[in-house]
Amino acid sequence: MAIEASLDNGPKTIPFACGTTSGFLNGGADLTFDPNVGVASYAITSILAGAFNVSLGTGSNGSACTVNLTGATPGLYSSTVTLTVAVL
Repeated sequence: MAIEASLDNGPKTIPFACGTTSGFLNGGADLTFDPNVGVASYAITSILAGAFNVSLGTGSNGSACTVNLTGATPGLYSSTVTLTVAVL
C-alpha cells in the first residue's frame, strides 16, 4: 500500500497521515494493520470467493487518518492511495 504524505491542490499542499492501526482488512477474518507498512500475508476466507474490503482511518487515535489544515488555503485537495494485491 502506498499513501502520499500530503493532499494536493496544484502547488498547494496539506499534510496527510494515517496512524499505525488505521488500516482495516476483511476477507473473512478482520485484520487491523499499519497502512504505512502494509500486510505481508493474509488469507481470504470469505464465502464470496476472493472478495475482501480495505478501509482506512475509520477510528480514532492510532486508527485515524488525519490532515493538518493549519494555514491551508480553501479549495479541493486530493491524493492517491495505491493498493497492491499479489494473488499466490
